[in-house]
Amino acid sequence: MWFITPFPEGRHHLALETSALTGSANFGVFLRGTVKVPPSLPPFEKGPVFPLFQPESVLWSHVIASQAGSAVDLLTPRVITRSIKKIEGIYLDTMEWINASVGWGKIQRNHSVKGQTMTMGGQIFHRGIGTHAYSRIVYKRPENYETFAATIGCDQKALVGSIVFVIEGDGKELFRSPVLRADSMPMDINVPISGIDKLALVLEDGGDRIAADHGNWANARFLR
Repeated sequence: MWFITPFPEGRHHLALETSALTGSANFGVFLRGTVKVPPSLPPFEKGPVFPLFQPESVLWSHVIASQAGSAVDLLTPRVITRSIKKIEGIYLDTMEWINASVGWGKIQRNHSVKGQTMTMGGQIFHRGIGTHAYSRIVYKRPENYETFAATIGCDQKALVGSIVFVIEGDGKELFRSPVLRADSMPMDINVPISGIDKLALVLEDGGDRIAADHGNWANARFLR
């Protein structure tokens, strides 16, 4: 059973009272919601999406009481906080690129190149661009945006592979990462792009050809 209601932005308290019709019952409590964002593409290519996909919202979810928990766990109050980070910028997953090419598979928005959740260094990333070496994705820099930022790394689900991230502005190299592998920690980068017209995100192999070279430009964004 789902109860749907709008909540204004801010701090709220949720009170829940349950009554079992039998002597014992196994149930769980889940809190789900949405945050308004610029329009984006559906998160899945096939299969149902629940709650129903909303093109201008990002879904979030918290387990308040797990179905596997004991009766004591279900009755124990817990405080769960969630921070919402707002940026003065544009996420690249909401933009159309000028042109793009990839050495294997299909460039994905908000997923790895295999269409799965982007995972790097044990962290899950829900936004960004998933690709594969050798790839080149070219964007036009939005006016008045001076920085490109992202968290880059090799998707750990690939298990093997080695990649290098390169950023070019109007054909000039602005940034080059060290060789990153599936067991490397992701890197947070901020690259000045003032005065640039076209920005190219390039993913190269690490010198051992492109086998299993799955790379993620997670949270890729233009900032003012």
